[in-house]
Amino acid sequence: DEPMVLSVGDLLVLRAIAEPAQATNPTLLCTGGNAIAIGNSPLAGIFFVHAMKEGQAKVRIAAADGAGAFAQFPIEVRRPTPPPAREDGFQAYFGDLRAAAAPGPAFAAARETAGMDFLAIASAETPPEAWLGLVEATTQASRNGFLGFAGSAAGWNAIGKDSFGREVSAGGGVVLLNLTLPAPVRTATTLEQLMLGLRNERNPLAMFTEESSPGRLVDAASRFQGKPSEKLLQALALFEICNPSLAHQTLLEDSYTLALDNGWRVAPTATGGLETATAPRTAILAAALERGALLEAILQRRVYATERP
Repeated sequence: DEPMVLSVGDLLVLRAIAEPAQATNPTLLCTGGNAIAIGNSPLAGIFFVHAMKEGQAKVRIAAADGAGAFAQFPIEVRRPTPPPAREDGFQAYFGDLRAAAAPGPAFAAARETAGMDFLAIASAETPPEAWLGLVEATTQASRNGFLGFAGSAAGWNAIGKDSFGREVSAGGGVVLLNLTLPAPVRTATTLEQLMLGLRNERNPLAMFTEESSPGRLVDAASRFQGKPSEKLLQALALFEICNPSLAHQTLLEDSYTLALDNGWRVAPTATGGLETATAPRTAILAAALERGALLEAILQRRVYATERP
C-alpha cells in the first residue's frame, strides 16, 4: 500500500471501530514505529499519531482479546516542506541559538526530533579542550540540511536602582557567536566591559538573554542607560524575548522594547527546547543554509521570533 505522508510535527487522529458491534471485548490497541508516537484517548477507538521524526512507520490496530484480528497501514514522515521562496530571495530557517547540553545528543535531537535547521550550543566557562570538542562536534553535525554552531555564554554583575531608589541587581547575560575562542572567564560589571574582553575577536555577535529572577527586571533601564559604543551596537545583534522555561518570560518583551527605545539595534529571538517540532523558534532570513549566510543575516538583523514555526 502507498504510505500516508505526514510532516514532522503533524498530528493524525484515528478512529477505529471494532466489529461486530456486539463483540464481547471491543477494546482495541494501537502501536506504531520509531518515526511516530501513539497516544491514547479516553474515548474508545480514538488514537493520536504524532509524527516525531523523518522515517517510515507502520500503524497497527489490533483486538485486545488476543484473537489475532488487526488492521495496519504504512506512514512516511517527511521533513516539513519549506515555504515558497520570498521575493527578496531569502529563505526562513528555523532553530535555536541557545542550548546548554552535550553537543552530540543535542544536535541529533535538534535535527531528528525538533526538525530544526540550526542549533547553537552555548555553555558558560568552557575550558579550551571542551571548546575544541564543541567546534569539532558542530562540524560533524553540519550536514544534510542542518548547521551546528559553537557558542559561549557569559554574563556581568552590576547594581542599579529602581524607581524608589532601592538597589537592585542589574546584571545580565549574553550568548556569544562567531568566536574563535570561548568567552574569557572573568567577572565584568558592565556589558561594555564584557565585550571588551573579546577585543581580539574579529566579528563577535551577541544575543542578550535574561536568566535572572523577576526582581532583576524591576528596573531594566539600568542595563541600557547611556549611549552604547558603535562597536557594541554592532555586536549585540539579538535579544531573547521568548523562553517558556522562564517563569517571568512575559517580562522579556518589555525589556526588549526598552532596549529599542534606548537605541539598541537588536532583533528578537525565541528559545523553545529540543523536545518537539512545534516549540518557539528563532527564524533567520538568509540566502542559503550556510554558516556565512546565517551569520551575515544575524549581523543585518534579518531575524525574528515565532511561537509556532
